[in-house]
Amino acid sequence: AWSAYRAYAWGADEVKPVSNRSHNWLRLGATLVDCLDNLWLFDMKEEFAEAQEWVATKLVLSHSAPGISMFETVIRILGGLLSAFELSAEPVFLRKAQEVADHMMYAFDANPATGLPCQTISFSSHKTCSFASWTGHAAVLAEYGTIQLEFKYLAQKTGLRKYWDVA
Repeated sequence: AWSAYRAYAWGADEVKPVSNRSHNWLRLGATLVDCLDNLWLFDMKEEFAEAQEWVATKLVLSHSAPGISMFETVIRILGGLLSAFELSAEPVFLRKAQEVADHMMYAFDANPATGLPCQTISFSSHKTCSFASWTGHAAVLAEYGTIQLEFKYLAQKTGLRKYWDVA
């Protein structure tokens, strides 16, 4: 699976296995970032190093798609970076995780009564912040559970209380 992704969709969010084409819906290299821990655990160190270099040089948040899912960004990008950091202790992953989280912080101000962040966000200068109509504008428990996990872990690793407080 990794070799197909590498050959047909390197840096894209996902590979379409039948057509061997890439698909970008976050524009954040979701498969690459989400698979970092697998590469490490499967002892694919050369592939891990190549992916690490991509994260260091090509993961540019301003290139992300407008109106991206907070949940998918937290679970796949932030979570992928943090698990890669936990396994490898490579500082680039913690730096990038902090950069991602910092770009998400505005979303927690959207609903001051509850502190629940918006479900659709943007990393561009125009900060999109909306709640999904498919949920009836209601909270989705899995979304807020993963925010707790990833932001509290980031707070522990950086020593910055702001991540703990929003989670």
